[in-house]
Formats: sequence, structure tokens, C-alpha cells
Amino acid sequence: MSKYSKLIRLVIFLVLASLLLTGCWNPYNPGDDDTTDQTARTFAISDVYPYPGGANQIQDKLIDQSYTIYIYIINNGNHVKGISAENVKLTLIDETHLQTIDVGTTTIDGGVGYAVFNNLTPFEVAKVHLHVEGYIYQNKNKEIFAAVNSNSFNINNPPPVLQSITIAPANSTVQVGLTQTFTATANYSDGSTKDVSNTAVWSSSDVSKATMTDNSATGIAAGTCLITATIGGKSGTTNLTVAPPVLQSIMVTPTNASVQVAQTQTFTAMAYYSNGSTMDVSHTATWSSSNQSVATMTGGVATGVAAGTSTIKATYQGKSGTTSLTVTAPVLQLIMVTPTIASVLVGQTQTFIAMAYYSNGSTTDVSHTATWSSSNQSVATMTGGVATGVASGSSTIKAVFGGQSGTSELTVVVPPNQNTNDRLIWEQEIVEP
Repeated sequence: MSKYSKLIRLVIFLVLASLLLTGCWNPYNPGDDDTTDQTARTFAISDVYPYPGGANQIQDKLIDQSYTIYIYIINNGNHVKGISAENVKLTLIDETHLQTIDVGTTTIDGGVGYAVFNNLTPFEVAKVHLHVEGYIYQNKNKEIFAAVNSNSFNINNPPPVLQSITIAPANSTVQVGLTQTFTATANYSDGSTKDVSNTAVWSSSDVSKATMTDNSATGIAAGTCLITATIGGKSGTTNLTVAPPVLQSIMVTPTNASVQVAQTQTFTAMAYYSNGSTMDVSHTATWSSSNQSVATMTGGVATGVAAGTSTIKATYQGKSGTTSLTVTAPVLQLIMVTPTIASVLVGQTQTFIAMAYYSNGSTTDVSHTATWSSSNQSVATMTGGVATGVASGSSTIKAVFGGQSGTSELTVVVPPNQNTNDRLIWEQEIVEP
């Protein structure tokens, strides 16, 4: 490079540096603004137009409509064309509901920028104004400026339209006697929802299967029906299946019963269901005894056969219930000797019978197993249950068995001779002892 070229470049550099230091040249200001004052002091906000543009301010805003806000940099009432701004924040001030809504941020390039917003308000009617703040770059300095749109405007959203009703749970099942609670949700055109379970009108298509009390269905009988919730001219439906209750267990009562031999014990079988209901199935259950040598079953009635224990079982629809039965020997309560009053001639015999009476009402002839005795063996002697008259007089005949005893009175008389008077006396003694 020649020394002349180097000299020319040095001169150009010195000139530019001089201009920069004196502020006569600003690389950040293109210089095409239409004002003499290069310092922008405010933002100005245009009318807010429906996107992509239009002449009307926001009025009767539709739910799905978008809007564009145009923002200008203004200095002394004039539009500054050559200045840029970054991070321009836009905020709607809701004067009606006392809230603020962030619209977003934008960049102003060449003095103008815009921001697009959608579905701005969650309310139906609001009076709002727009607040704008951001950074303006000029003369290499980042200056913070803010402006508020002084013109308030209204945003009107039409009320959301009820579109459908949804019922939950869908296609549910409830058992007979139990309840199922439903929820009704209203779905609106703006995408919002509302629980209307307590205000909807509920109904069942078949009250013989299920009835409705508010939003609760009660199963009446097995089958299906349609549950409907209606509000605002809209209805939602769902299917409800009513299922029979599930048998859960069988209980046999009385528990741990006891019965004597030859006596009976009646048992009851109760079926318990999943819906809390019960049913007596004694006459339809199948009964059995685990030890038929101890007890036998006829329906739900057990008969004691011999002393011991047995498990009594009732089976119904695949479920069983059991209880224990103890069979005890009957208790001997008394011994009765017959005849209770007897007469016999000396040298003749009288046969007695001993009957054992038990607590279960049964009787047994124990004449051959009882122990017999005569209270006066000089009058009568006993051989088993047979008394023999020894001499004139009376004696008490006793039979002992199982710790119990019974007695009878025996009169022994002298045989009559051939004398008629003696015969008459003897006959009288026999007839009237």
C-alpha cells in the first residue's frame, strides 16, 4: 500500500472520529425522521383493529376473533420514523373488573410496531385502556419511556352458549339396593365447563330398574336403564346397569348347639349379600352332617343319634356355612316300678317292671338291668324283678338303675284253707289289700 493511500485512510478516520465526538453524526439514527428534535419521548397507540385490520375499535368482540394493536413512536405530536424500540410491554387495564391482563411484548422497528392478541377477556363486558412501556434506542442510549392510551374502549364478549351435557361415570354398574352418584358437567361454546349436578333435572328411563333422587340412582331390580340429566334445554345421558347382589357368605345358627340323643335341633341358614341384604335360605339350602352316626339331617333339622360331635353344613349357590353340633346322652330322671301296689300269696311270685324315664322324653325298660331289693326279706324275696311271697306281711320292692330308684309296695298273704269263711276273708284281703 502506498503512503498516499495510508494518508487518505488516516484523514477519513480522523474526520469520522471528530464528527462522532461532536455529535454531528449518529450511526443509530438513520436521519429520515420528519422532526427536528431527535429525542422520542412517548409512545402513541393507534386504534385497536380486528386482525388483520379494520376501521372499528373493539366492539362486540367474538370469542375466536383476533385483534391488532398498532404502536407508534411520537415526538411532539409527530411520528418519528427512524427510531426503534425493544421489549415493548403491553398491558390491558380492566377498569370494570379491576384487573390487569398482559397482552405480550413487541418490537417497534422504524417507528411503528404492532401486537396481536386472541381471546383477550375472560369476561363478557369490560371497559379497558392499554398501558405501554419499553425501551427506546436513540443516540446510543437506552431510554425508558412509558405511555398510556387515554382513550378507553369497551370489549364485549357474548355470553358462552351451552352446547352439551356430559354425565360421569359413563356406563356404570350398581347392585340392587345400592346407589350410584352421577356428575353432570355443562360444556359451553367458549370451552369452559360447569358442574350442574345439583341444578340439573335427573330421570331414569325405567323406574322398575333404578330410581333417581337428585343425582343418585338406586338399583331396584336387575336390568338396564338410561340416566338423563337436563338443564337449559340440553340433555346428557348414560347407561346404568343394575346387577343382582353378589352372595358373599352363609351363616348357620345356632352356633355350637347341643342336643340329646333322639332329640332334634332346628338350624337356620342366612345368606348375606354384597349390598348388605340378607335372606333366609334354610328351606332351599342343602344340609349335611359330617358324622351321621352322631347326627342325621332332614332339611335343616338335626336328630341326635349317639353321643359325640358333628359338623352341620348348609350349602347355597356355591357358598357354605357350618356350625358344630354336640350330641349328648339323655339324662336319667326317674325309675318307675309297676305295678305300684301288688299282693301275692305266700309261696307265689309277682313280676315287677322297672321303666327308666329320660330327659329327652324317652323311656327304657331296665327291668333286666336294674338292681332289685325287698325291704323285708322275711316277707318277700327278690330274684331279678320277680318277688316271692315268704310270709304274711308287707315289703317295699325297689329297683335301682343309673343312680335313680323306683319302689312299689307288695303285700304277702297266707293262702286260704278250704273253709268258706277263710276264703271270703282271703278274697277280701286280695281285693282290698
